[in-house]
Amino acid sequence: MKKKLNQPVIGKVSLIGLLLIFLLPFAVVVYQLLAEIDIGIKFAQKERLGLQYNQPVRQLLEDVQQHRGMVNGYLKGGTSFEQQINLKRFEIEDDIRAIDRVDQQIGSTLKTTEQWIKLKAKWQALKGKALSLNPQDSFDAHTALIADILTLISHVGDMSNLILDPVLDSYYLMDAAVIKLPSMTENMAQIRGLGTGAIVQKQITAEEKTKITILLGWIEAPNKSLRRGLQVSLTKNPNLKNKLEVYAQESFTSTDVFLDLVEQKIILPQTIDIQFDNYFEEATKAVGTQFKLYDQVSIALDGLLEQRINAFSWKKYRVLAFSLLVLAVILYVLWAFTRSQNKRRQSENALRETEEKYRTIFENAVDGIFQTTLDGHYLSANPALARIYGYESPEELIANLTNISEQLYVDPNRRIEFKQLIQEHGTVSDFESQIYGKNGKMIWISESARAVRDTKGKILYYEGAVQDITRRKQAEEELIQSQQRLSFHLEHTSLAVIEWNVNFEVVEWNPAAQVIFGYSKSEAIGRHAAGLIVPENVKEQVNQVWQALLSQQGGTRSTNENVTKDGSVIICDWYNTVLLNDDGKVMGVTSLINDITERERVKAELRQAKEAAEIANCAKSQFLANMSHELRTPLNAIIGYSEMLQEEAEDLEQEDFIPDLQKIHAAGKHLLGLINDILDLSKIEAGRMELYLETFDISAMADDVVTTLQPLVDKNNNTLKIQFGNELGSMHADLTKVRQSLFNLLSNACKFTQQGTITLTVSRERGTDGENSLISIQDGESITTSSSPVPVISPDWITFRVTDTGIGMTSEQMSRLFEAFTQADASTTRQYGGTGLGLAITKKLCQMMGGDVTVESEVGKGSTFTIHLPTIVFDPKAQPTPSLPLKSTLAPPGAKTILVIDDDPTVHDLMHRFLCKEGFRVASAFSGEEGLLLAQELQPDAITLDVMMPRMDGWAVLSGLKANPELAHIPVIMLTIVDNKNIGYALGASDYLTKPIDRDRLGAILNKYRGEHHPCRLLLVEDDAPTREMMRRMLEKEQWTVMEAENGQVALEQMANQQPELILLDLMMPQMDGFTFVNVLQQNEAWRSIPVVILTAKEITAEDRQQLNGYVENILEKEAYTREELLSQVRKLVSGSIS
Repeated sequence: MKKKLNQPVIGKVSLIGLLLIFLLPFAVVVYQLLAEIDIGIKFAQKERLGLQYNQPVRQLLEDVQQHRGMVNGYLKGGTSFEQQINLKRFEIEDDIRAIDRVDQQIGSTLKTTEQWIKLKAKWQALKGKALSLNPQDSFDAHTALIADILTLISHVGDMSNLILDPVLDSYYLMDAAVIKLPSMTENMAQIRGLGTGAIVQKQITAEEKTKITILLGWIEAPNKSLRRGLQVSLTKNPNLKNKLEVYAQESFTSTDVFLDLVEQKIILPQTIDIQFDNYFEEATKAVGTQFKLYDQVSIALDGLLEQRINAFSWKKYRVLAFSLLVLAVILYVLWAFTRSQNKRRQSENALRETEEKYRTIFENAVDGIFQTTLDGHYLSANPALARIYGYESPEELIANLTNISEQLYVDPNRRIEFKQLIQEHGTVSDFESQIYGKNGKMIWISESARAVRDTKGKILYYEGAVQDITRRKQAEEELIQSQQRLSFHLEHTSLAVIEWNVNFEVVEWNPAAQVIFGYSKSEAIGRHAAGLIVPENVKEQVNQVWQALLSQQGGTRSTNENVTKDGSVIICDWYNTVLLNDDGKVMGVTSLINDITERERVKAELRQAKEAAEIANCAKSQFLANMSHELRTPLNAIIGYSEMLQEEAEDLEQEDFIPDLQKIHAAGKHLLGLINDILDLSKIEAGRMELYLETFDISAMADDVVTTLQPLVDKNNNTLKIQFGNELGSMHADLTKVRQSLFNLLSNACKFTQQGTITLTVSRERGTDGENSLISIQDGESITTSSSPVPVISPDWITFRVTDTGIGMTSEQMSRLFEAFTQADASTTRQYGGTGLGLAITKKLCQMMGGDVTVESEVGKGSTFTIHLPTIVFDPKAQPTPSLPLKSTLAPPGAKTILVIDDDPTVHDLMHRFLCKEGFRVASAFSGEEGLLLAQELQPDAITLDVMMPRMDGWAVLSGLKANPELAHIPVIMLTIVDNKNIGYALGASDYLTKPIDRDRLGAILNKYRGEHHPCRLLLVEDDAPTREMMRRMLEKEQWTVMEAENGQVALEQMANQQPELILLDLMMPQMDGFTFVNVLQQNEAWRSIPVVILTAKEITAEDRQQLNGYVENILEKEAYTREELLSQVRKLVSGSIS
């Protein structure tokens, strides 16, 4: 057995030994052949490199020879050679550049670089002095240079293997190209040069004759040798005859003719009588034919070398092919031997692998595999079958199950049925039965088996496979239960469930559908929706929706009107889902329908209620506006007349009346404050309170409040301390509401403190992320109340802290402090008075501006109220201003152009109004990039430039303007925000005052702007007679000429007769109100420049301001200013109008 096992090994070793004995010598021979071939290829390739290098050197040799002859002729009197000499030098320079290129490529291989550099240097030296030498020195210098060229040619021949060429035909060509022809052309050229000089001078010296004679001898011997060598080459290689024979014969003939001419016409005669042109032509022809032969010999030699390389390469390919063929034969023999050995081993392993594969499948199969006798004994079983039946091993199963019918099947009849089926058909598939496992647990199995018969057809045994399908049976049971539950839900749900086929015909109809639509299931099944529940007027539309639903294979939701069995129209929500089969094909649609008729009815009632509430809210807003006007108008007269009577009593020294008049005035003021508080609170709660945002100085505002409050401080013998922080700066907010909030806190402190100290502390704090504020875009912009401010990042915050040493409060009192109409307790109201509205309004106003009010207090020690506001209040609802035209259409001819560069559309609107009003033409750019382009295009007279802009800020734009020479001269005005004064000119909104008119403030405004022209006419348009009378008396006392009108129509009639310098205008009047009057006024060119000041008790809304913007110079709400302020404002406007 051991010998048999070793025989294949011995065979392998013997085969490998034989192969090595043959392959090693063969490989050595092949290697030597390939090495010799490579040497021959490299040798010939290097020879070709020599020919490549000598090609431009040959051209240089010819050109230097010609240069020598031309210079020699020139130096001997032939001045006509000068131009030819210059041209020839250019050609020599081209030759040198060509040699430089080839030397860079192969100079290191041929070791020529150093020699070539020296040769170039000699030429540079000769070129500079050639024409200044005597003829002999010039000739010798050229000859020495040519000798170096010949040496270079020989050096190249040595280093490139040309001299060592081993083939006879190519050797003689090499001898001609490298040795014979270069030297012959030089000798011929020398003879040409010496003869030329002799002919020019008409004589020849003995020394020159000697030189020519020697040169003739040097030519004749090489010429004969050249002839013999070329003859040998042409004989050895007849293919060369067509290439060389003609050039060789021409060269030899020309050379013989020229040499004979030299001997007969120059050497032998005593005098020279040959024409220069004839001699030079023959000499040049002889030299030229030699050079032509030189070129053709080089070409032929290169062709022979190329043929030799190709022959070597082809020989190499044949050797390699033969080697590969031998190797392939050897490999085939080795493969055939190995294959025969492998086939035998494979046949031996096949049976073993088959047995192992079957055993592996048998042992590792997931399904149970068995063989049983006909009477129910197991012959074999795999581990999977044992696991299915609950046994530890197949052996345990075989040992325990001896009678399958009785021990295994829950129903023994199943075994009988199994045997009958297999007896009839030979096989049985998916035979499902319930069996007992080892532990008595019932299991569902599926059997597939066949009967194995002998050659006579007798059944020997059964074999087959068993699957455990217990989980599948459980899943089927659960599916049945799920379907039962679904059926229950369909029967009892309140939603109608309808299933349709692809033709929109009912295939399923649950009880809820019967309840909603009135049709029973039997009535609905098979009917089309169009004739069942879809109204006639929408049938076509429903069909389109149905087809779209089927094509998109998704789901839809819709609300539709449907018709019930009794003809009633109901409203239903439909939820439609496409049903797909396993192939993704549409089977139909399932619809869930909810009757929402009642819900829609309730929604309609709610909408009606909402509309009614909105109407009521509008009525409330109108009521507030009317009440504001109707309450403040009589108060205007009460307060105004009390002031005037008080002044007259003082003038008439009737001091007994003064205390009573002061009480009337104080009561009017008190009533005014109460009315304002109630109206403000009503507006806040109704969401109608608006903010008018402007930029103002914080310190000045606080000082103004303190000045106003000082009488209250003194009343209870209190001391007021002011503590302002450093660099309070300005803030952008509603000035009136900030002042009102601060005044409320300070007045409360004065009221509840007696003979104590009240401290006002104002500080500026750096903002932090997450603070809340409301944002407006620009000064003078109105925004409405927002109950949910938008969180922003405010740069800084202002804190107003009012601390008193008054009575203080308990925690319970503080919890009710900010409720409207509520004070700390009843005793407070009795002792100190008040309505309890001030703090509630203050808190709401501060919250509107993005801030808040907080309080700290201790009974008996005093209280601290703190207002915390952002320095910049923003508007979350601010809308962008529509784009403005680039140029004003109102600008007069020749008007100056102003370019406004700002990213804020509101600023453009302000500047546009203001600058157009001042007579400028305005162009607008909304980014830095656009501004630079417009500045270049328009070349404006001035530019206003915002600093803070996205992408390209103002400083970058300014740099770009100043860097451009065409734009650097244009004045640039840097802006960060348009100030209050500019807004006043642009929009006419510098102050807001309400009735009743404060006489002192009105007087201050009039006196400020009266000017030097007296008297001035003033038109007072006011429908309330007492107010008009009071205003007239006040203005006439200040030296104004007053024209009166009770409405806008009367005012227009008076203006047609006499034009005033100023108009004081109420807004709410009968027949023609103030808005209509302003509109008519602006349509008349003659009246358009008259300043208009609005005096109104009406609450000015954002829409009102938009309507009045640009048409009026100021809006004074009648109760918010003094007489002096009104008079100052009137004087200012009249002065401006006249100037």
